Amino acid sequence: MRLFIAFPVVRSEALDALMAAFRQHLAGDKITWSDLQNMHLTILFLGETDQVLLPDILSIMDAVAYDTDPFIVHYARVGLFGSRYDPRVVWMGAEPVDVPGALHRRLAEALQPLGFTPDRQNFVPHVTLGRIRMCRDKARLTQVVQQYQGLKLPEQKLSDIVLYESKLLPSGPQYITKGISTLGC
Repeated sequence: MRLFIAFPVVRSEALDALMAAFRQHLAGDKITWSDLQNMHLTILFLGETDQVLLPDILSIMDAVAYDTDPFIVHYARVGLFGSRYDPRVVWMGAEPVDVPGALHRRLAEALQPLGFTPDRQNFVPHVTLGRIRMCRDKARLTQVVQQYQGLKLPEQKLSDIVLYESKLLPSGPQYITKGISTLGC
């Protein structure tokens, strides 16, 4: 099963408006936009995982969550992953980055004995807004993304980390909750 650890994102009118604006401005491109009901702030992608490891993963999540207090984030920027010649993902960044970054590091270190290898890329706390399949005008895409650098969505208190299974279906990804760990408990 394909697993990742994330915080669910609370849907808001501002988020709905942001997604509608992106869909409108980039209607000519082939972008698979994230379902507003499935949005999440990714903390750690585990990838293909043997089901036998689930109890150990959940136990580690509980231990790390116990030592982490709930915290507040706000979404204040939008960016692109991939190169400027081949952008792959439109994302929304969470601030502050230090608490989710520390949680990412602690989970990655605690899960290493189970065979999970840390990602070599720098961790960027983000919510995937869309996956770019084909972009006709990369300069226009960059321009639209830059319009939303001063983004101000409502703050969100993050208190539960969720272990999700991701099933990739032709209709889009389906996320199944495998476990929840409450911060500070």
